[in-house]
Amino acid sequence: MSMIELAVLHGIPLYKVAEWTASAQAKRFGLSSRKGQIKEGKDADLAIVSLNGTHEVSETNFFAKHKQSVYMGHNFPCQITATINRGKIVYQTDVISERERGEWLKVIDSSIAVNN
Repeated sequence: MSMIELAVLHGIPLYKVAEWTASAQAKRFGLSSRKGQIKEGKDADLAIVSLNGTHEVSETNFFAKHKQSVYMGHNFPCQITATINRGKIVYQTDVISERERGEWLKVIDSSIAVNN
């Protein structure tokens, strides 16, 4: 959300945010064979973001294991309305699916993550 905020503030096209946060990271960690693009044959991992609302980070809506964040209390100019993992909705409007879960992925080439 912070990247979207910067894009909105500085007039950066949102497709660049997708490149920085999805495509580039998938390549960096050797996962581009299944991650980082919306394309047939790839994992359908998506965050649906609305620019029509705002989101203030609070303890009640911060869904991370570590409950401290520099963004606590920050108001973003967008909101995540859904998260899709491998084609299945895992989060939708403040509700996390109890049935659907992701999986831990191993970096294919650890030198990629360390050296880049």
